[in-house]
Amino acid sequence: MIFREKLDKVKKAMNKIIFDFDYTLLNAKKYRESLGRIFFKTGVSRKNFEKTLIQAREEGLFYSLKRQISLIKKVQPEIKIESLKKAWKEIDGEMKKFVYADSEEFLKKIGKKYNTFIVSCGNEKTQKHKIYQSGLSKYFKKIFIAKTEEKSISIRKIIKRSEEAIFIDDNPFILMAAKKSFPNLIAVRINRGQGRYSKDKNKYPIDFTIKNFKELEKILNNENFKNRKEKSSRNH
Repeated sequence: MIFREKLDKVKKAMNKIIFDFDYTLLNAKKYRESLGRIFFKTGVSRKNFEKTLIQAREEGLFYSLKRQISLIKKVQPEIKIESLKKAWKEIDGEMKKFVYADSEEFLKKIGKKYNTFIVSCGNEKTQKHKIYQSGLSKYFKKIFIAKTEEKSISIRKIIKRSEEAIFIDDNPFILMAAKKSFPNLIAVRINRGQGRYSKDKNKYPIDFTIKNFKELEKILNNENFKNRKEKSSRNH
């Protein structure tokens, strides 16, 4: 009975997939471009949009849309806060368009086999708002927003140090740090050719590198990977 309980726990652990959000599930570049386009309609200059976008990152650890709106108001006081907030609401209606084409289809496919989680990092209010507006939140058991780029604290709420799980992120440095904290974590780097880490090479032990979720699907269906799961279960 005890052995069966342990086996069930291991199987459950191996059936966990942890996803990053920006540049993994959602095209953050398109999101920011559309945000700029909508803000330009309110009278915000391109120069001030770009300037406040950078400042909104520098003044806090992560980008905050609320902070950027406040900064825009300082440099262009003639623009009403209400019009900027209205523009913010307009972007909500477009959020689903920024989801990568293969994201929802893949989440639907793996829904019955895997427990899925999001561990993103950023301003909690901004990130959660984006995730819920994207329409993808319904596919996840739980969503965590890390306060730093060190995601191990959040991952610790999902798995124990010795457990196995699959972790997908576009940032190789985050994957490296997670592997140090969770040696049995299966690190999958997704590189869609976008984001500030897209040109960085894998200098650290990454288990798999993929360009899209079709490639990940092949890995999950590969017999060697399935055997690894079975072997892991037997060892426990």
